[in-house]
Amino acid sequence: MVHSSHYTSSVFVSFQFLFLGLLVFSGPILAEHWLLLLLESGGILFGLWSIWVMQIGNFNISPEVAPSGHLVTQGPYRIIRHPMYASVLLVSLALVLNELTVWRSLFFFGLVITVCLKCRYEESLLESHFPGYEDYETGTWRIIPFVY
Repeated sequence: MVHSSHYTSSVFVSFQFLFLGLLVFSGPILAEHWLLLLLESGGILFGLWSIWVMQIGNFNISPEVAPSGHLVTQGPYRIIRHPMYASVLLVSLALVLNELTVWRSLFFFGLVITVCLKCRYEESLLESHFPGYEDYETGTWRIIPFVY
């Protein structure tokens, strides 16, 4: 029998990759307008910085907390708790705006909902794993500084 939290994590990851795949395969993967290309590039660099600060051994696509994982609060994590999700949304937004269609807008909306639900679920796991996580939450934004 599959553990329910592992199953929930798998559902979130599956939907995240489904919507990302739909975006990637429904239009160009590089933005054509220089401002959108700058947004896309910035999102990629922000994601790479986030992974570098987190350290690859602590990185996990699943919201499950690695048994040997540690709470990261430096770099972009000083301001937002989920900078990798922010980078995914920035890159995806650039792609959607580059070739705006109803379908791509729906795929992006599905991705936003999935990421928001996934990060809330992940935070519940982090709260139970790291005693200081709730204090960390009070001093940071979830994904978008000053907004959410």
